[in-house]
Amino acid sequence: ADALYGSERHCDSPGFDLAQLLPPTTNLGSVALNTDYTISYDPNAPLWVALDGDLEHLEYRQHTYHNVKLNGEGSKEDGFRGHIALEDSLGDIDLSYDLDLAHYQKRYKLDGKVKHLQANALHLIDYKLTDSLAISTKIHADLLASDWKDAEGEIQLTDIKLQRDGKSLNLE
Repeated sequence: ADALYGSERHCDSPGFDLAQLLPPTTNLGSVALNTDYTISYDPNAPLWVALDGDLEHLEYRQHTYHNVKLNGEGSKEDGFRGHIALEDSLGDIDLSYDLDLAHYQKRYKLDGKVKHLQANALHLIDYKLTDSLAISTKIHADLLASDWKDAEGEIQLTDIKLQRDGKSLNLE
């Protein structure tokens, strides 16, 4: 991006405690960040950010996620596009995202795959599953929402594989 002010930087912050900076409701703990980032500022344009790096670990809801890779770019006004990957004991996630935030109805697009996701141990939501169910699937989502509570659109799951207690079920 052409900008009047811009900077390319590297950040390496093992054990940085996000919980000290954010409200307790975020459920975030420490993060070990090793990333390159660019921030561009032009008074006539939105603040633009690009990120390419690794989170060695990220604590969220009392679970430490490992090997998170992030890259993407964008601005709050225009949206963000990029890729996120997670290789963790709870499963592997590999997603491309395109978040259009420029309008009241935001558009969220996700494409990717999930492998061996341990649904019962996932700490992303408050609800806990009691079964030891592992999920593998390809995912495509295209949603419109002014708020997550009123999201509308399409979510496609293909090549679904469910595993529990040594048994598996494949749905195509």
